[in-house]
Amino acid sequence: MSTTVDPDLRILEPQGLPLAIIIVSSVFLVISVLCVGLRTRVRLVEGTFGLDDGLMLAGTIVYVPCVGLAIYGCLVGLGTLQEKLNPWMFSEALKIYIVWILIYVVALALVKSSVCLTIQRIITTDKGLRITVWVLLGVTWASFLITFVGTLLYCQPVNALWTPTMLISGEGKCGSVDVFVAIGHVATSSTIVTDLALVVVPAIILWGTQMKTQTKLQVFGLLSFASV
Repeated sequence: MSTTVDPDLRILEPQGLPLAIIIVSSVFLVISVLCVGLRTRVRLVEGTFGLDDGLMLAGTIVYVPCVGLAIYGCLVGLGTLQEKLNPWMFSEALKIYIVWILIYVVALALVKSSVCLTIQRIITTDKGLRITVWVLLGVTWASFLITFVGTLLYCQPVNALWTPTMLISGEGKCGSVDVFVAIGHVATSSTIVTDLALVVVPAIILWGTQMKTQTKLQVFGLLSFASV
């Protein structure tokens, strides 16, 4: 934090990394809403709307405030050097980041659950693949619980996470840095594993099918797109 920055400053003009985050987040939000909206409409019209569609729709709805928080966070200091922030902006940016994490892991779990159930629809006889998908589903929700609950319990009270003065005055206390790092490692590693698995499993499913190579690649692209 800087003591030379205007203490009444509340909004920064986005540039560099914050501007990139705003643009990329906005573009992907539009793409997500359009794709899921079309998917939902088609499934409803055809009468095939299932649990996987409901989870995808729910995940997209939760994703909307995630993007809103990301944009607001960039305007109040996320992605900006600490020396360019006043105390209020530092605290507000950190608070938005924590809230964003809590909402994002919900959206992530819902979307990945939808993908797992969609793949389960396709798998009919391969018991090994069905078990693999269920394991991925379990890992997804275990990671969600560890990240969500771990973040909430890391500091007591919770707002001590983004209010350094509470720690200095003794009004709040937090766990060791190692604990927070461990939570981050669990979330990151599980995300990488499930993302890769959700690409590999569709490839295995399509490998033995009687389709043209071009058709296989198109179907594979659609099935593995959620890992992006």
